[in-house]
Amino acid sequence: LMAAVPGLLVKSGAEGVHGFALADGRAGAVKMEDGAPRAVPAVTVALLRLLGAEEAEPGALDQVTDLHIYGGGQVVGEIRATLPA
Repeated sequence: LMAAVPGLLVKSGAEGVHGFALADGRAGAVKMEDGAPRAVPAVTVALLRLLGAEEAEPGALDQVTDLHIYGGGQVVGEIRATLPA
């Protein structure tokens, strides 16, 4: 994530926690209630986009994480964050 967004500082923690700050002082934190880390990257990327974080290059955040769910060696689903309308 830090390579994808210039000036971004990210700290991962235990139990599905992610904190981040942008160089201009905007910041956010993610905590998954069940403690599972699997959805944290999707939510963090959604928050960065909501904050208008500038990517190093177009689509850089899309390339940061593999948000696919695998079963039997094949993609059977995906994790994605949705924002309220």
